Amino acid sequence: MNEVNKLHAFRRPVGEGDPRSGGVGCDIPFILGGTLMKRIFIILCLAVLGIFVLCSCGGIKESKRDSLEDGQYNVEVELKGGSGRAYVSSPALVSVENGVIYVYIEMSSKNYDYMIVDSQKYLPVNSEGNSMFKIMVPSLDSVEIIADTTAMGTPHEIEYTLEFDSSTVSVVE
Repeated sequence: MNEVNKLHAFRRPVGEGDPRSGGVGCDIPFILGGTLMKRIFIILCLAVLGIFVLCSCGGIKESKRDSLEDGQYNVEVELKGGSGRAYVSSPALVSVENGVIYVYIEMSSKNYDYMIVDSQKYLPVNSEGNSMFKIMVPSLDSVEIIADTTAMGTPHEIEYTLEFDSSTVSVVE
């Protein structure tokens, strides 16, 4: 088949097809088939890759935290950010109430007067000792918080991240 016939293969009458297709039918399925099959293969590969990425980054993943029933638990937690001098007590107490996850966070100082999580402001739940907050969290993963401290004379809001280790969740007996 010369170049002109390749370009105009779709104009051949049925029955004068490419010998590679057995000479049966027209060339449209053969010529488009290779390109169409490549496109389908690429789309399927991208779909499989997308599913793999979602599963590996936690987009589709069932974890221990997803199955927490109402009750009290302990979980290891680490405070990251700020100057690096502040810390939180670990493990932290987790309370699941009507499917909502609350965590009691005890800061390393009594000078924290409020905490902000997901635009919600929380005040300390204690009046003595280090500042403790009962905060609502969407999950036991990473949670961005802002904690206000008065330790430096004037109040300062400091951005932190609470890193929960959901593999350490244990029931409080």
